[in-house]
Amino acid sequence: MNASPLETRQLPNGTTLHLVDVSRPQSADRWIVALEARIDIAVDAHNLPPQYCDGPTFETVRQALGPRVTYIKRIERVFVPAEDKERLLSAFRDAFCRNALPYLSLPTFPARFMLKQYQDIAKRRAWAPENAMDSNDKD
Repeated sequence: MNASPLETRQLPNGTTLHLVDVSRPQSADRWIVALEARIDIAVDAHNLPPQYCDGPTFETVRQALGPRVTYIKRIERVFVPAEDKERLLSAFRDAFCRNALPYLSLPTFPARFMLKQYQDIAKRRAWAPENAMDSNDKD
């Protein structure tokens, strides 16, 4: 996949938004036009202050997530004529910035995103086979 950087923005909450063109040819003169927004967030005490860790400790969250988490939002449309590719990509960028930037720029976004990722991992682990009761463990 060829990724072409379109724009990089420093957000007020200290994170950096990268907008990337990840479009690719589909057939003949048709394209899959795709915009990907990425924000890398360091899992550290600055981005996840204690008041957000209402249950798990910071170390528990860090062990589950690792040193970084990445927010990724992808917008795409298929079977786009080649002559419409740039116009559509620009429209995707404008709509994303207009609609998502106010939320992504909030001071609370990094902590909320990390906690959501942690909760998703905790749910998956709870349903993992090693946590399921063995058929011999019935009461």
